[in-house]
Amino acid sequence: MAFYDGKIKIMTFSLMAIALLLSPFEAHAQAKVFAVSKATFQLAISNGWEVDPKAGPASANFLGKENADKLKPSVSVSFVRSKGTKLPENFLNQKLVEYFESKQRRLRSRKGAVITTEPLRSAKLTKVTEAQRLGVTYREGAAEWHETSYFVSCEGKVFHVKALDPKSSGGRSARSSADQLAKTFACPAS
Repeated sequence: MAFYDGKIKIMTFSLMAIALLLSPFEAHAQAKVFAVSKATFQLAISNGWEVDPKAGPASANFLGKENADKLKPSVSVSFVRSKGTKLPENFLNQKLVEYFESKQRRLRSRKGAVITTEPLRSAKLTKVTEAQRLGVTYREGAAEWHETSYFVSCEGKVFHVKALDPKSSGGRSARSSADQLAKTFACPAS
């Protein structure tokens, strides 16, 4: 009987070790609480991401691992407003116009160009009930980037969560890296 019990323990341990090795590390990331402009939020930071120490009090920035071209994906979170409990359509339309105008100006000044745009639409984030997203893919110098902006409503507060993913010269996009981190955004626990 002792031989049988020992064999079960070894098999159970082996299965647990295999499951741990095969599962992505992001699944084990712990949500941490961060503050920006006196508002708090949660983000599940995993291995390979670090808090950008150069960020000021108006935003929280997170940097991922460099790709082959020495470009890093990033996620930034900023507090936008604290009126109402919903994302008003006129607010979002105003932000949409501002977003694309500022992106065009910045790219013109740096000899870049917009490649594609994604219109404003509802977004699903794991732990948020109301979010809207829009996106743009652009070229700046030799680099190509995909930027996704989420406008998230948390208990009457609106946050702007921006995911910026570089595409490497080898054609592989790291798009899922920053975007996956941005999707872990959560309102603070009440």
